[in-house]
Amino acid sequence: MRMFLILFLSLASLSLIHSQEVESDWKLFRPVGAIKDTVKRQSNGTSIQQRGSFFQFSQQGKQGDVKVSKDSRIDALSTFVGTPQNGNSTVKIKGYRIQASLDRDKNRINQLRAEYLSRFSEQPAYIDFLAPNFRLRIGDFRSKLDAHAYLDKIKAIFPDAVIVMDDIDLPRL
Repeated sequence: MRMFLILFLSLASLSLIHSQEVESDWKLFRPVGAIKDTVKRQSNGTSIQQRGSFFQFSQQGKQGDVKVSKDSRIDALSTFVGTPQNGNSTVKIKGYRIQASLDRDKNRINQLRAEYLSRFSEQPAYIDFLAPNFRLRIGDFRSKLDAHAYLDKIKAIFPDAVIVMDDIDLPRL
């Protein structure tokens, strides 16, 4: 019985090995129409090349002229977008600022602003009033990463400064 089982298993393994060698090409099977290239030419000079289910178009003809007809209000709209609105002097976008200080005393906030501007002048400083406090906010940063890099520079003057989201002025080009 043991001999019969060993003989059976060896024959089964040999037949599996042989079948893998013969049928290893089954993954390369393609439908009959997918291999053939067909090119159809039309009377206007356009040709369509089909390979399987993918199409490629090529135009073989004269160069043409394109005439664009547009409403004059489109020009007015394009000048309107990107210009200050609602009495603002500049265009505002969402971004980040560093809130350096928050105090009820406006004179203290003005002193801190003057101290900041005497040491660092590359970023503007803004004073906002949100009752009952005045806020000193610094910079116009489009990303939080930029604001964090600048925060590391000014930590010596403002150790309690934090990054806040705010409407910032559009950066100058």
